[in-house]
Amino acid sequence: MTTGTSHAITPELHLIEGHHPHSLWEDPDFPTIAVYRGARRL
Repeated sequence: MTTGTSHAITPELHLIEGHHPHSLWEDPDFPTIAVYRGARRL
């Protein structure tokens, strides 16, 4: 898994992989998110 990698689940739905740290004190946490694109908006 690579941080920021986008996977198209459908043409309108994408999953963007986050980064889960080994240590919350030293490593930033970027969540995995799903983005839905409808017409001209996210």
